[in-house]
Amino acid sequence: MSTSIEILGQSGPFVEKLDWFAVRDCQMQMAQSVEATIETSQVAVFESGTGTGKTFAYLVPPLLHGKKTVISTRTKHLQEQLFYKDIPVVCEVLDIQPSVSILKGRSNYFCLKRHEQAQQNPDLLGFTRKFDDIYNRVMECDNGDISGYHLSSDERQKMTTTADTCIGPDCEFWKSCFVNRARQQARQSDVLVVNHNLLSLAVIQGAAEDESTILHNVEAVIVDEAHRFPEIAAQTLGISISNERLDEFCANLEQAAGHGEMDVNLVASITRGVSEAVTQLKAKIGPDYKQLSLAQFEDNQELLGGYWNIVDLLESSVEKLEPYNEVSPQIEKCTNQLATIVDEAKTIFERSSDDVASWCESTKRGFSLHRLPLEPGRVFGPVILDFPGSWVFTSATMAVGEDFSHFEHSMGLSQSITDRWDSPFDFQKQTLLYFPPNMPLPVHQQRKEFDNRVVEVIEQVVRMTKGRVLALFTSSASMKTAREKLSERLDYKLLCQYERPNSQLLEEFMQDGHAVLLGTMGFWEGVDIKGDALACVIIDKLPFARFDTPKETARRALMEESGQSYFNDWQVPNAVITLKQGSGRLIRDATDRGILVLCDPRINQKSYGQAFLKSLPPMPRSDSIEKIGDFFAS
Repeated sequence: MSTSIEILGQSGPFVEKLDWFAVRDCQMQMAQSVEATIETSQVAVFESGTGTGKTFAYLVPPLLHGKKTVISTRTKHLQEQLFYKDIPVVCEVLDIQPSVSILKGRSNYFCLKRHEQAQQNPDLLGFTRKFDDIYNRVMECDNGDISGYHLSSDERQKMTTTADTCIGPDCEFWKSCFVNRARQQARQSDVLVVNHNLLSLAVIQGAAEDESTILHNVEAVIVDEAHRFPEIAAQTLGISISNERLDEFCANLEQAAGHGEMDVNLVASITRGVSEAVTQLKAKIGPDYKQLSLAQFEDNQELLGGYWNIVDLLESSVEKLEPYNEVSPQIEKCTNQLATIVDEAKTIFERSSDDVASWCESTKRGFSLHRLPLEPGRVFGPVILDFPGSWVFTSATMAVGEDFSHFEHSMGLSQSITDRWDSPFDFQKQTLLYFPPNMPLPVHQQRKEFDNRVVEVIEQVVRMTKGRVLALFTSSASMKTAREKLSERLDYKLLCQYERPNSQLLEEFMQDGHAVLLGTMGFWEGVDIKGDALACVIIDKLPFARFDTPKETARRALMEESGQSYFNDWQVPNAVITLKQGSGRLIRDATDRGILVLCDPRINQKSYGQAFLKSLPPMPRSDSIEKIGDFFAS
C-alpha cells in the first residue's frame, strides 16, 4: 500500500487529479508523522502553521489506511467545511467510499415531538406557521438540521430539545427522531466529524468502553483547532446554576404539564415561586457586570440567604413532583432535571478539592454561579492515554516557541509525540512587524494615555494603508474608545464589533475593500481574509487574561502551592498562543502582503517579551513609520 508521502508527493494522485494542488514538504512531513502515530496507537501534539496544508495532512493517513476515525473541530462552520468540502475531495482523489457522518449538538436538530405539541396549541403570533415551514423543509432534506436557518434563540429553543427534556425511547417519534438517527449513523460511520463539546462528553462517558459513545471501536481521534480543547474540556466537567437555567426548567414543566394529567395549580405554584425567588436574587446581586468569589458571596448574608432560599424551594418542588412521575415521561424528565439542579447547586459550595474555582457572575441578563475544574487533564489525561487507538491534537498555535509542555500539562498528557512545521509563506518578503515608538506602558495609571496613543497609531497607519486595517483589542472598553475617536477622524468606512453580527461585519469589510474593522476577542481567531482587502493587523496590547477574577485567583493559589509560577507558567503561555492567533489573521495566502503592528512596548522592554517574539513568524522588524511607506511602495 502507498504511504501518505507518496499520495501527497509529486507523483501522487493529488497532483494528478487536482489542478490547484501544490506539493508541500511540510504537509508531507506532517502526514508522515500522523501516519506513524496512527500505526503505533500513540498520542501526538502537532503544530502546523498557516499554509502548511494541515487538513489534508491529517485526513490522508486515516482515510488511506481505512481507520475508523473521529475528527473534532471547534465550530459548526469548520465541521461543515470538513464534511462537505475537504473529506469528499480526499475520498475522490483516493478513490474510496467510506461512510462519513457529521454530528452536531441537540440544539441543531428539529424535534418532531415539539412540532406535534405546537400543533395542539397553535399561537396567534405566527410561530406555529413558522414551525410548520421549518418542518416541511427538514422533512424534505430528511436530516433535521436547522443550524443554517435564521431563527431567534427563543424560536430555536422551542423547535429543539435538550438532554433534560428529551424522553428518549418513551417518545412515539423515537424511531424517526432526527437526533436518534444522527447518533445511530454516527456510531456506524467509518469517519465522523464532531465538535469539541461532543468529543469532551464522549471522553467523560468512558470513551471506548461504552457502546453508546461515539468513541466505541474508534481507531483514531483527530482534534483540530486543539488549542481550544482544554478550555472546552473544563467547561464540560464544570457546572453552573443560572437564572436562564431555572427559567428553562419552568418552561419545560409548564409544557410537560400541558400534556398530562397534572395539577395545574401545583405547576403554577412551583413556577411562580421559582420565578419570584430568582427575581429577588437578581435584584440583590444587581444588574452591573461583576464577579464575586465564593468567599465574597458567602460573606454577603443577603445574597447567600437568597440563594439557599431558591435551593430549598427547588428541593421541596422535587418532592411535590415525584408522585406525578408516572403521569407522563415528560414530567418525570422535569423532576429529574430539577433534582440534578438541586445537587449541582449544593455542589458549587463544596470545598472538597483545591483544583476547582467557584464564583458568581452577574450581567444585565441575570446571574450565574459556576464551579469549574482548573486542571481538566486530571480527568481527560488518563482516558486519552488508556485509549486503545491514537489521538492527534493539532492547531496552528500549540507551542510556546518550541515548547509544547503548556498544552500537554493542560490535557494531562505525558510522553506524547510532538513536532511543529512552520508556515511556508515568505514572511521576510510578505510582511513587516512595526513597533510604534514612544508608547506608554498599558498600566492602570497610564491607561487613558495609552488608549489615546493607540488611536493615533491606527489613524496614522490607516492613512498609509488606505484603510484595509483590522484592529484587535483586548477589551471592549478600549475598542469603544477607539470607535468614538476614529469615527471623527477617518475617511474610510469604520466597522465595529457588536454593531452587527461578526459574519456580516466581515462580509462588509471584504466587499468595501478599504474599510477599517475594530474587534475584540471574537476576531482574534477564525477570521480568514485573503487578498487586498486586508493590509494591516494592529494589536493594542499583549493579550494577558485578567489576573483579578475569582477563577484566576484560585488558579494562582493552586499553582503557587505546587511550586509553579502563575505568571510564567500560565499567563505568559496563554497570552503567547492568543497573540499567535491574532497575528495569524494577517497572512492567509502565499500572495498576501501586510503589516503587523504591535502597540504594547512590553514586548521589547520586558524579559518575558522574548517568549512572544520567538513565537511570531520571522518578520522584518522596525520602529520607523517611514518603513511602512517603503513596504507598500516596494
